[in-house]
Amino acid sequence: MKVRSFFRHRLIGASLAFFAVVVLAFVVWSGGLRPAVAQLGISTEIKSLDGVERHAFLQRHFAEPTRIAIGGRVGLLADRIEYAVTEAGAAVGPDGWQILDDAPGWRFSGEVELGAGRSVLFVRSSGARGIRTLVPTEILVGDLYVVAGQSNAAGAARTFFSSRSAAVRVAEIRDGQIIRWRSCADPQVRNGGGSVWPLVGDALVEKTGIPMGFVNCAVGATSIDDWQPGEAAFEVLISVLRKLGPQGIRAVLWHQGEADHGMTADEYSEKLAAVILGTRERVGWNMPWVVAQTSLDNLKTSPAVRSGQAMVWAKGLALRGPDTDVLDEAFREPDRVHFDANGTRAAAGLWVDRLFEIFYSNGDTSEG
Repeated sequence: MKVRSFFRHRLIGASLAFFAVVVLAFVVWSGGLRPAVAQLGISTEIKSLDGVERHAFLQRHFAEPTRIAIGGRVGLLADRIEYAVTEAGAAVGPDGWQILDDAPGWRFSGEVELGAGRSVLFVRSSGARGIRTLVPTEILVGDLYVVAGQSNAAGAARTFFSSRSAAVRVAEIRDGQIIRWRSCADPQVRNGGGSVWPLVGDALVEKTGIPMGFVNCAVGATSIDDWQPGEAAFEVLISVLRKLGPQGIRAVLWHQGEADHGMTADEYSEKLAAVILGTRERVGWNMPWVVAQTSLDNLKTSPAVRSGQAMVWAKGLALRGPDTDVLDEAFREPDRVHFDANGTRAAAGLWVDRLFEIFYSNGDTSEG
């Protein structure tokens, strides 16, 4: 009897101990170790997504589809990473997913193909603990223009503008780095004013159906001397162009000359040529430049600067941009140099006409 009692007590004790361990494990798992285990990657959750940012804008390709490489970190229990791409406003059905990486491990990677327009990218992981889907990322693929020059390029009107179309975007830059994409609304640059670019973007989207993006590197009150290779403005432009990559823009739009009265035509032409050739050499590809004819300051134009700009066109270094000197006092702020609200609208119209003629009049697939 004593032996039976002994074993019965041992069995009850072992059962209670096992039950206590189970309860303790559950408590620790739910409140203590679970976050630590998740942090170690024992989950199916996607931890990070690299290669694309929300509302990013990409230059469309002409000879082939636009492709982006994406990747990131994922929990160890994920056995597959899938993606889906839809037009903005469309749905993703159960059969709309494609495999991005079928053996991710700690990290995953793959390539996604995008068409021109506004797209939404969905990425999800699946594994032993089910499916985990990331917050979707909107990506625009269209024509991207980098703006350079002085204040009328940066935007200096007292009236601010914003694009009506969700297919027009602008990048914010800081220290030569693109920090985020947003809707195209003024100011384009820090401490800037109203600019032509929201209006240009809206008009070109309406005419072509293609998204338009802008990266504004212009700096107010700068001379052509401030844009020479090695100067701060030039180096910021190089950083942006390198970030966007080979064939990563449609063109550089140059609007400058008001600060260079007194310079000869040859001097201005040589210095602008040094800027254009310097960017192409440093970045490694011959991106198109569109150079506006502009020189009006204090309601006076500079025939020499205008001639210097025309010489750059004649050498084949740049395409002819709009002539904004035709916008006289009726289109200027009281300072007699910067566009006012009506001048900004008129200048935008001049830019739209030239860009459409250069890049879109023969169909939207021409590389210009």
